[in-house]
Amino acid sequence: MIRPKDRIANFKIVSSIRCELASAIGEEGMQQIQELFAKSWKRHMTHPHIAYMDATAYESNVRYPTDVKLLWENCEWLHKKTPGGIMDWANHTRE
Repeated sequence: MIRPKDRIANFKIVSSIRCELASAIGEEGMQQIQELFAKSWKRHMTHPHIAYMDATAYESNVRYPTDVKLLWENCEWLHKKTPGGIMDWANHTRE
């Protein structure tokens, strides 16, 4: 259970829950839910032909992508992807 003052450790939790629900319900189920919502809310809608979108937001640490950070992350990624590390990749590309 997350208390109100605690941070959410998994920043993808909302998206994960949505994806899990969507896969469990399926396309036909989603269509039925949309139709049910539209029918229930239609009398409250002044412009039913307009779609409104909402985004879920929650607090997270902002990471500013500086040149050095991007270069470092690229080096880390490359190191993980090459069995012999970056130097092995650099020597391989010269041949």
